[in-house]
Order: sequence, then structure tokens, then C-alpha cells
Amino acid sequence: MSKTLKIALFTVLLVASLLLFTNVSKAATKDVGTEADLRSALADSSVTEITLTDDITMNAPIEVNHTVTINGDYHDLIGSDEWNTKVENKELTGNQTILTSTAGTLTLQNMSISNSPKYGVQAFDGSVVLSNVSISDCGFGGVLLNGGTVTVKYLHLGYNGAAANNGIEIDQGTSTGTPKLVMDGSITTSQSENVVRTADNANLKSFIVENTEDSSYKVVIADGQLTLKNSLNQVVSQSAITDGVTADVDQDSDIVLTILTEDNQVVELALEPGTTVSKDYISKFVSVPSGMVVGTIYNSDQAYYEFDFSQPLNSNAMAYVTFTKAVDEGNTPVDDEEKNEEDKTSDEEAKSEEEKDETPKTGIASYLAVALGVAVISTVGVVYLRKRNA
Repeated sequence: MSKTLKIALFTVLLVASLLLFTNVSKAATKDVGTEADLRSALADSSVTEITLTDDITMNAPIEVNHTVTINGDYHDLIGSDEWNTKVENKELTGNQTILTSTAGTLTLQNMSISNSPKYGVQAFDGSVVLSNVSISDCGFGGVLLNGGTVTVKYLHLGYNGAAANNGIEIDQGTSTGTPKLVMDGSITTSQSENVVRTADNANLKSFIVENTEDSSYKVVIADGQLTLKNSLNQVVSQSAITDGVTADVDQDSDIVLTILTEDNQVVELALEPGTTVSKDYISKFVSVPSGMVVGTIYNSDQAYYEFDFSQPLNSNAMAYVTFTKAVDEGNTPVDDEEKNEEDKTSDEEAKSEEEKDETPKTGIASYLAVALGVAVISTVGVVYLRKRNA
């Protein structure tokens, strides 16, 4: 083969490779701004990343069976009122969730989901990753963890659920695996009721919770309940675990320290057994009235015994916080009677000083005046005597 022919063949292969790479690159990412375009992109398993260019109104659910990322670019997926009405009238049954992952990993980021007839997003044996996602106003709940895996990076939950708030619902279908919740970030919520809860049916037998080291919010078992706590160990939400359901949580059960103040503030902390707390630690969770400071802390609202800060907590406990008047540093508080006596004494002392100012003073200045007067008188007397004897 001649050198020229080899060069020509290499050039043809290079151009073909570049064209193929370009086509693959175009197929791997898609920008969509309509429901039809979104459905088409999610149906193509070669598309690995989708970016929303506009808010999209959804009229039916979409099931995703491959790994793909939807970057909302801060746009919304909104269930239509017509779709909601059909579900309410039972014209539509079965899965009526806006997005459902049945296989692979569906990653949602920088977007909002709202007004779904049932759930905003569902993991049905597939995986869902929620990264900077807001879900609200959905008929049944925000997130349905149905035998798959849901990983929370950052999730905001508004009010979801018809009868009661239902943020993340842990469930298990008749043919699905064990559901797993992975906390790898934080959850903010407009409600404190049922932010994370177990489904009340006979299908759910067990579930798994994993809290990563980087997660600022954790889901734990505290006081026998499924508990979401924030980075300060404050209890955000608690819900009862359905009878007969086994919870596999990656840490020992927490105990609950309830902080109650004399002006009826209530704060609950979920702490690891063996934790020792201090007065300063408890004080930072209460709002101190103006002109007051934290006083004695007792171990119950009966205020019989002071809280023992030297002992580690190994069971649920209470810290009852009282307040006392704040005083200037170096001073001690005085009652009104003592203050009146002090004011009276001060007045008498001031009056005595005024009287002293009105009486002749003694000392060097007074003696000099007397001496000068004597000298003048003596001089006048001498002059008089000389004139008389002259």
C-alpha cells in the first residue's frame, strides 16, 4: 500500500470517528421545554443528561428505566389540574406519580415538582437522587420510596398529602425489594408532621436507613420513633414506625432530651446515649427574655432537683430552665427597700457636704489670713506711736 493511500485512509477514518463522536455527544444531552420533548428524551436510553429550558406542565406520569440526570435549571414540573381531576374522579388509577425510576439512577437537580395527583417522585426498585429539589402540593405525598433507593442531597418539602402531611413515605410493593433511604445532606420542610414516615400497610416488612458522614441531617430511631434531626441534634420531625416493621438504621437508638422553659418554650434534642451536656449547651437552644439570664436548670418541671451535668445521659430526660434578672458585672442585685435606704443615705451625705461648704474652713489658708491681719495692725500701731512721740 502506497504512502499516499495510507494517508488518505487514515484521514477518512479520522473524519468518520469525529462525526460519530459528534453524533454520540449530541444524543447524550438534550434541552427540552415541553412535555412531549421530555418524554421523548427520557425514552431514549442513550440520553444521559436533560436540561429543562422552561416550566413544563405534566398531564401524565413518566417511568424511567435507565440512568439519567435531569437538570431543571431552576424550572418546574407541574401536574395539570385536568390530570388531578381525573385521578380524583377515579378515571385514572395505578401509578400517577410525575416521575418514577424503575431501573438505573434518576438524578434530579435544581428544580421544583408540584401539584402531582399522587406523588412528586417515586423510586420503584430504581434509584432516585434529589439534589436541590423542592416538592410541594402533591396529593398523596412528596416522595414515595417503594422498594428502591432514595438519596437526599438537598430536599425542600412543602405540604404534601390530602389528609395529613406526608413528606417521604417508605413503602414496599408486593414484588419490590427492601427500600433504602440514604441521608447525604439536608432536608428543610414547611411542616413538622410526618417528614419521614413508614407506610401503614401489610406490604412493608423492613427498611434500611444510611446516614453518611457528610450528612448534616440524619434519620435515626429516637424514643422508639422514626426521627429526623438537624445538624444541632434538634428534632425536626418524629413519626411512629408501623407495627411489625423492622428498621435497620446504621446507628444505635438515640435518647431524647426535652428542654422546657418556665415561659413554655419546648425544644427536643436527639442525642447519642452517653452524651454529657452542659448548662451553656442547653442555654443556646432557648430564647432568653429581655433583661434576664438563664438561672437554675432542674431535672423536671417540678423544680425539686437541679440537673446533674456531671452524669452522661443514657435514657430520655428533661431539663427545666428558669430565668433570673440580669445584673451588671461586679454588682449584686438589691431589692427596692435596700435601694431606698441607699438613696436616703446619699441624700444625707450630699446635704452634709453643702453645710460644710457654708462654714469657715481651717487650715493653712485660714492661718495666713490671720497672720496678715496681725501684721497690718502692728504696722499701723508702730506708725501711730512714732508720730505721737515726735
